[in-house]
Amino acid sequence: MYKRAISGLLFFAIILSAAAVVCAEDGPTKSNNIGKNNYADFSSTVKSYLVAQKDGSFMRVEAINGQVVIETYSSELQFESALLLKYELPLFGGFYEGTDSFFLVFGQENPAEDDATEVIRVVRYDKSWNRLSAASLYGANTAIPFEEGSLRMVQSGDFLYIHTCHEMYHLLNGINQQANLMLAVRISTMEVEECFDSVGDSSDGYVGRSFNQFIAADEDAILSVNHGNAYPRAVVLSRYALKTEESIFANNCVSVETLPIAGESGDYNTGTSVGGFEVSATSYLIAGNSADRAVNENMNAVRNIFVTSTLKTRFSADGTRCIWITNYPTDDSSYFGQVSTPHIVTVENGFLLLWTVKGRLNYVFLDDNGDMIGEIMSADAALSDCKPIVADGAVYWYCTQNSAPVFYCIDPEKPETVTEIPTEQQEQEEPTQPTEETGIMPYSEQEHEEICPSRFFSDVPGVDYWGHEGIDFVVENGLFNGMSATTFEPDTTMTRAMLVTVLWRAAGMPMQGTNPFYDVPENVWFTDAVKWASDCNLVNGMQEGKFCPQENITREQMAAILYRYAQYNAQDVSGMADLSAFPDELTVSGWAENAMCWAVAKGIIGGLQTGETTILLPQGNATRAQVATILMRFLQE
Repeated sequence: MYKRAISGLLFFAIILSAAAVVCAEDGPTKSNNIGKNNYADFSSTVKSYLVAQKDGSFMRVEAINGQVVIETYSSELQFESALLLKYELPLFGGFYEGTDSFFLVFGQENPAEDDATEVIRVVRYDKSWNRLSAASLYGANTAIPFEEGSLRMVQSGDFLYIHTCHEMYHLLNGINQQANLMLAVRISTMEVEECFDSVGDSSDGYVGRSFNQFIAADEDAILSVNHGNAYPRAVVLSRYALKTEESIFANNCVSVETLPIAGESGDYNTGTSVGGFEVSATSYLIAGNSADRAVNENMNAVRNIFVTSTLKTRFSADGTRCIWITNYPTDDSSYFGQVSTPHIVTVENGFLLLWTVKGRLNYVFLDDNGDMIGEIMSADAALSDCKPIVADGAVYWYCTQNSAPVFYCIDPEKPETVTEIPTEQQEQEEPTQPTEETGIMPYSEQEHEEICPSRFFSDVPGVDYWGHEGIDFVVENGLFNGMSATTFEPDTTMTRAMLVTVLWRAAGMPMQGTNPFYDVPENVWFTDAVKWASDCNLVNGMQEGKFCPQENITREQMAAILYRYAQYNAQDVSGMADLSAFPDELTVSGWAENAMCWAVAKGIIGGLQTGETTILLPQGNATRAQVATILMRFLQE
């Protein structure tokens, strides 16, 4: 039995937590969760949740900057009220709505590998968000909880089962191995009844290097899913039989490798991501994307959407099918990095599978066995790490892009239509537009129409659009390609790979440099650009050995790369602006401060107008239209 007595600590924590509940500002809290469902290598904890309440209203729960934002919206999805809860430990693990309670999980690092350190705290609230009690996990062979993975929960009877991951205490060779972690918390007493935190094997449900975790309850069993990078290297489905004995984890598991992944164990690049796990009447369905068609060796091909379906009556590899939902051409570089990690949600008479490709929502209905019902549909909509929910038969989710939430709805009566529902505040607010990045065309729209370089793109607005001139410039000079033959997607965020590729083209596409990044594969569209950028010291990577090519480029990252590019070309970079005029100047990272000061002084980067305030938004994502305008100014210097 794995229990800890913490009554004294709980009393003190309750007092602290009660003091931390305050009313939020009027109106929804802004955040940036768009695309956060997507990951290339390893996932992260889910920060955004939507709950349908019994009275027809909705509740948004989102972890933002050390606080859990809890907002209530009407049945028409208009903002009503909000509370803020401060994190009880520095790391956010997740949220779950139980039968009679809400649960939040927090954690903290344990670099000293001290068994007396609280590494995970599970906090229970009633349905009015009054704090009731908490369960704490100490030591637990955990140096860093939730590391390189996620956390999800499910309730079965009086137990809350938690599936997450951790970086374990170091081994004799000095390595801190990452693996999955399982917890069973008795809700009535809020005690940790069982914890599986050590190295094991398939009979324990152990997966070494688990990059994403899911969990579900099904009658007399608990099911878990791991995106395994090693030990085994596969998408793994595990079933634990519920029993009256003390342990349900150790030596009580049967596992199936539903999607084997080629390559060497421990190689970060699996070419795969996992986005959802659902239970049907007949099968267990896992949704994801993968380049691993027929278990080939090419982990860097274009990814396609898959669903694995494992029969309950044949819980084995023989009882498992992999159903490929899409068939995007693997040799078309325009699809590389453009197929997102999908969501799957249970709906009436089946399931709904949702993903984005080239920034556009795609979705299709599935039956209980994971086979498609009807054709794939598409819409101008986005996804986030908020898993879609079902309320009165309709499917809802929300996205934010440095903004208040935008809600989306798919009505079962009109499944071919996705409705976008802004909040009242968004309808009243002035749109966020660049103040110093507004292009004024020197000719009329009529004069410009016949010679416009971007005239073939249906989604580029006319000459009065602030980004039109920049888009014309990058298209005319061959720096940008369209996202398709007819779309430019000006509001789609720019990735790190895209930016260095544009600069590489501007430099004449030199063939030089070696590849220092293990997450940059050979012979893809951005390989030569990254080699060149690294050789010229324009990029240093995000972590040791990683470039993170598919991550969105932030405004300060872009400024830093352009600053280094100017130095590389022996340009004068001595001019520095005073950033104190911007209320968010302190949010500029130390390593990017000189670059941002230079970029503002040169007029390359301007402020963003939000209401009556002009901000820098250094960690904000840069859109293709913004980057086009900035590059035009930079390269015309």
